[in-house]
Amino acid sequence: GLKKDSYNVYDAEEKQVLSVMTLNDMVEVENVVEQWLLLKTGTDQLGWLRWKDAKGTLLISVQQ
Repeated sequence: GLKKDSYNVYDAEEKQVLSVMTLNDMVEVENVVEQWLLLKTGTDQLGWLRWKDAKGTLLISVQQ
């Protein structure tokens, strides 16, 4: 039920969409800055994904 742009992985300036995640994609978190995660995707590409929205709703979950 998330907006389509919630799945976008952005470059550092948040101007270009590098990839679009799916619900089942696994990522490795490299850093957390406010509401953004710097992550490595399955293709070893680094990009930024929002982990919570402006209302504080979590957009991702952790799997161990």
